[in-house]
Amino acid sequence: MTSPTDSQHAIHEAVQNILEAAEAFGEADGYTGRRNTPRLADGLQLEVTTDSQSPTETWAVSMHNVSETGISFWSRRNVERRALLFLRQFDSSTPGPWLPVRVKHVTVGIRGNLIGSEFEFST
Repeated sequence: MTSPTDSQHAIHEAVQNILEAAEAFGEADGYTGRRNTPRLADGLQLEVTTDSQSPTETWAVSMHNVSETGISFWSRRNVERRALLFLRQFDSSTPGPWLPVRVKHVTVGIRGNLIGSEFEFST
């Protein structure tokens, strides 16, 4: 059994892995607006589920941008604001841990639903 500290460490490490992948293949998102942290834009492929303990239903999404505090992604599925989701970088050989995110906004766009979310480090 893992302690909350181990779980939080795994979440921070997985967020850093996504940031590093976005930094290696993406570019800085120049829009600052109301943002407190810089974002990296990239089309990393992610998978999402509503239940990390029994992820029987997952769906593919494409990352829009990521920062140390949150991530936004394009999804063909609509989700409710304030919903708790779990996502991870898609890797068929060695999937990483599920990262809990809280949906902050959903905007309909040309590529589907742009879902903005914050990482839940205390989950």
